[in-house]
Amino acid sequence: MKPIDIKYKYGLVIALIVLVFALLAFFERGIKFYELIAPSGTLLNWRFVIILVCLISTVIWFIMNHLWKKEFQKHQKTQYERDNYAELLKISENERLTDIITGVPNLQSLKKDIEIHFSKRKNKKRLQFILIDLKGFKKINNKYGFLKANELLRTIAQTIYQKMRRNEDMYKYPMDIKNSKNEHFYRIHTGGDEFVFIIQGNQTDALGFVNRLVKNDFSKLSSLTKEILGESIKLSFHCAIVEMDPRDEVEDILRKSDECYILAKEAKGDFSICWHPITIEEKLNKKWELAIYSETRELFDVMTISETEYE
Repeated sequence: MKPIDIKYKYGLVIALIVLVFALLAFFERGIKFYELIAPSGTLLNWRFVIILVCLISTVIWFIMNHLWKKEFQKHQKTQYERDNYAELLKISENERLTDIITGVPNLQSLKKDIEIHFSKRKNKKRLQFILIDLKGFKKINNKYGFLKANELLRTIAQTIYQKMRRNEDMYKYPMDIKNSKNEHFYRIHTGGDEFVFIIQGNQTDALGFVNRLVKNDFSKLSSLTKEILGESIKLSFHCAIVEMDPRDEVEDILRKSDECYILAKEAKGDFSICWHPITIEEKLNKKWELAIYSETRELFDVMTISETEYE
């Protein structure tokens, strides 16, 4: 319930006080008014008491309504400031977790999400960690400048990000990650053109995802380079896939993906890939799963990694 907003409230209170004095003056001069409120010759009667109570109640109501309104306005201001601060904090947190250039979740967001995934150890859903590195992007930076290169990088990121499904998450690796004891996330080969994806499902789902990138997104993105750079360039990437084992530390996941990534970079094809473990394909018997692996080998130059036990 809100207080009543009465204009000229102070004037009304003064008017009521003046009215009281006017009635008293009238009382001194007019016997009829005296007889009205004091028919028995004394003021101590029910009529006078009622009039006095009404006047006092009205004055008190005006005063209390004014005080109530001041408190209500103060509360509204506090509530507005609280909501405004909450929105600013939300925006600030979103900016902290978002890469400035590409507009997709950044390393801090990746760190946060992996910790959440690893905290749910009872969750039986399998998760795949995918790292892709755009090929030849350093040459694009050098030839066309950072502004156009960043515009292309953002276009690539947003084109992929807007098509992500519910069981797929995308992250941007930063241009410079310190390899220190206090930093859990590190990459040896960072250049500002790397992305990470976390996919729910098995290795087949991860391969299906990267196949989709090659067939759909990168063919379209290559056609956009003419508009952005002024020259048509075929875009491609190196790729590494490892399964996220909840028993592993985050560093183990990154180390495994880094080993696959190094192997993938040695390939000579436009698109190259390495996944671990490589023996999963041998255990499959469903035609549609085998078809995905077969398609991957057609789209990518596949590098294999030995079944080394990671310590």
